[in-house]
Amino acid sequence: MAGLGCAPAAWEEHHRLALDGSGTSVIRLSADLLPDGGAEDASLALSNELAAEGLTVVRTRARRRGQVEAEVRFDSVTALCDAPLLRRDCTLRETGDGGFDLAMTAVPRPAASPRPGEDIEIRVRTEGRIMEHNSDGRLQRGNVLSWGRPLDRFLGEGLDVRVRTDGTSVFAATARIVLRSALIAVGIVGIGLTLLVLEGRRRLRRERAAAG
Repeated sequence: MAGLGCAPAAWEEHHRLALDGSGTSVIRLSADLLPDGGAEDASLALSNELAAEGLTVVRTRARRRGQVEAEVRFDSVTALCDAPLLRRDCTLRETGDGGFDLAMTAVPRPAASPRPGEDIEIRVRTEGRIMEHNSDGRLQRGNVLSWGRPLDRFLGEGLDVRVRTDGTSVFAATARIVLRSALIAVGIVGIGLTLLVLEGRRRLRRERAAAG
């Protein structure tokens, strides 16, 4: 039961987006959800289904439990959405603060029917801090979100992904927080040491006055 509870989703997408809309994705799914139902070489079939202008398939490989995985690079997330396997509506608009608004309506169309209990998960990791989103999941580290639902419902209704970021990278924001905290800590220590020195001098003067 524990093993089943940790089973991977039948369809997974992990997208990593830079501020200019380019990025990398890892797409993992059950081979029988490919258009040919896994009858042909699954890795080759997945590579063909991800062929699109502005999209480069870095590698594909077979995984356990009948899954196949591909890693891709894209010049724009709209190029990713033009891949035959995905074929979804995507818009990416720059915001005034250097971030972007991403709207993705995900409706993949695998030929095979999903089995009961199969799920889809779409995970997005952005370079900039996420300021607004429509995910029911918890925002992680300021720039990671997940969307998930049963695969049969997903195929019938689709899934809307909405993300808005600002132009500040999470690394830069974290570095500023760490630097600010370090400066505050140094300031507190400096004030404490100054007070200790002043108190020590006052005591020394009192002791000398008492001795004289």
